Amino acid sequence: MRLPSFLVLGAPKCGTTSMHFWMAARPDVFVPAVKETHFLTKYGTRGLRWYATHFADAPDGAVVGEVASTYLGSPSAPLLAGAWLPGIRVIAFLRDPADRAWSHFWMQQAMWGGDDPPGPVLRRQMADPTDFEIPHEIYIEEGIYAPHLEAWADAVGRDSVCVLLTDELAADPEATYRRVCRHIGIDADPVPDVVGERFNETKPARHPALLRLMLKTRAWDRLPGRLGVQIDTWNRMDRVPPLPADLRKELVTFYEPHLDALEAWLGRPVPATWRRTD
Repeated sequence: MRLPSFLVLGAPKCGTTSMHFWMAARPDVFVPAVKETHFLTKYGTRGLRWYATHFADAPDGAVVGEVASTYLGSPSAPLLAGAWLPGIRVIAFLRDPADRAWSHFWMQQAMWGGDDPPGPVLRRQMADPTDFEIPHEIYIEEGIYAPHLEAWADAVGRDSVCVLLTDELAADPEATYRRVCRHIGIDADPVPDVVGERFNETKPARHPALLRLMLKTRAWDRLPGRLGVQIDTWNRMDRVPPLPADLRKELVTFYEPHLDALEAWLGRPVPATWRRTD
């Protein structure tokens, strides 16, 4: 029964999708074709044999792992990993929490066509980080990193947890990739050509109501040819709108004590840009 020997974690919009595809490009590493099995968050009751089916196609000798943006902040994931995956190596990617919350909100809008304005939603969760309807809308609490890292360190051992930043991933993708390889015990060379490419960039809906209608009617399947794809492409913004300065200031103020706690846990400062308020 093949089970992972490494996990790459991150809150949503921390670069885990890119890392998934970079690792998948290696012939000596196996990650499931579909990113995120949700075993450690939703499907633990299905048992290890069910989990192992996701790795059954791993070639002999390949290092097996999973990349999951939902595991870092999950209360159950570190406990189950510690109990069921002895010796697991963990890599956690962190991002400026203000930018991450903003990007996460727009990712959900891009997926489901929500038309709530971001400011009131994020301010409501700053007042009460537990004020959300579904786990995919945990915008603020996901960026309170220190308790999540502590839970993972308690479960699998501090030396088994390697923390990397999306700033490092963006500035030097190959060096960051090499650090991941070292932590999971494999040779980084030859570096796959795909390393450095970005995946899963968010393109919000220009007209959320149109996206909701297309989802409801399964327009991609029902419209002729590629018409559904063409309509959806037309309905997409090129990028996430910029984070307004006043809202960024509120987010940075909220996260200030949590960044202090993160720096204490890491034993090093976070990038100064994480604290900028302009």
